[in-house]
Amino acid sequence: LAHTVIRTSIRSNRLQLQVSVRNDGALPFDGELLAQVQTGAQAGPDLPQRKVRLAPGQAATLNLDAPWSNYVAWSPVNPHLYELDLLLSYGRVVDATRERLGFREVWMEGHRVLLNGQPQRWYGEWAHKAHAHWLRPAYIRHWYQQLRDLNMNYARHHKLPYHQDYLEIADEMGILV
Repeated sequence: LAHTVIRTSIRSNRLQLQVSVRNDGALPFDGELLAQVQTGAQAGPDLPQRKVRLAPGQAATLNLDAPWSNYVAWSPVNPHLYELDLLLSYGRVVDATRERLGFREVWMEGHRVLLNGQPQRWYGEWAHKAHAHWLRPAYIRHWYQQLRDLNMNYARHHKLPYHQDYLEIADEMGILV
């Protein structure tokens, strides 16, 4: 499992995955890809299982698509997250990964930005953090909590490619980036 792109659509009630796989071994690979969304008690999307056949050194992208209508939509006031498990098997599980996702969709209608079909007013600040503590998850949580305490809902990260922790913690805390 090399890379996963997750797309959610409120307008079409769908979950779409693009899963990149690569055979770094010396032998051909003939297995299966299984994708499951952990939803707790409610039923999740029924993602199809995919056959995977790769020659040594070969890579491929697999597309999985499923309807999903009983999701809980992610928003700044309800930052609900799901976990997506991807399992690559060849008689047994040979690779596995877990990705988190919030079911949401952003689009424009005229001059309005919509999140899950609702017009948005975003309040926040820009960030150019350049001190010794800016990469610590505890610092990121503290900064985002300060934004929440001031009724802000977004952060604009400036200039640098910020660490993945900034995005993951923003997802957890309901901060738009």
